[in-house]
Amino acid sequence: TLASVGYGIKKYGDPADAYPAGSGAWKGYYNAVGGEPGSRRKDKTTSLGLQVWKRDFTVLGLTPRLVFDYETTSSNFAYYDDRDEKSATVLLTKTF
Repeated sequence: TLASVGYGIKKYGDPADAYPAGSGAWKGYYNAVGGEPGSRRKDKTTSLGLQVWKRDFTVLGLTPRLVFDYETTSSNFAYYDDRDEKSATVLLTKTF
């Protein structure tokens, strides 16, 4: 059994840098993603991973592992805020 936990903060550059100077087009970006004009996006991500297997249980010489992952993101930009990602996977592993 293997468990992992992670936490991270990611800061982004100024989105206005992607638009021509003086065009005012960057305002549309902030309106679309729900950010405060002039602010930079900052995301906080928390993740949890869990792998479960039993070494002496095999199927055709392969050991199945159940893998569960969960990640949640909160952001100061509404479009990217409150995202949850969940996944479950079955891995078949062989040890030599």
